[in-house]
Amino acid sequence: GAGRVIAIEEDAGWKERVEVLVRLNGLSDYAEIHHCPLRPATSATDIPWYSTDGVSIPETIDLVLVDGPAAGRHPTIRQPALPFAWDRLAVGGELLLDDGAREGERSIVKAWQERFGDRISAEFKATPRGAWVIRKMTA
Repeated sequence: GAGRVIAIEEDAGWKERVEVLVRLNGLSDYAEIHHCPLRPATSATDIPWYSTDGVSIPETIDLVLVDGPAAGRHPTIRQPALPFAWDRLAVGGELLLDDGAREGERSIVKAWQERFGDRISAEFKATPRGAWVIRKMTA
């Protein structure tokens, strides 16, 4: 009965399907789903990320689940997730990175460890496709 889920979906059709499931399960008071297409890359080294203009993101986030964008575009396309959420992620908050057994996701976690150092902890979970639990240890 507490908390709020805010989902950003690149695919408008998928967003609509998730909204139907939310309504059918009586969760509309707890979840909102936004269509947020990927913004174009601005350079050869830039990785596209969701355009969240107009989305009200809370000042403090306890949990981020990253299951997109699809890795078919770029093996490390999910790398902007932690920098995007960092300032709002609570100390002790977690980011869950799905598909963690893939080489791209392992590279992403390595890059995050290099960038954020001891401000994060990273633990691999042996789920069917692997998952990483990244915990923000300090601001």
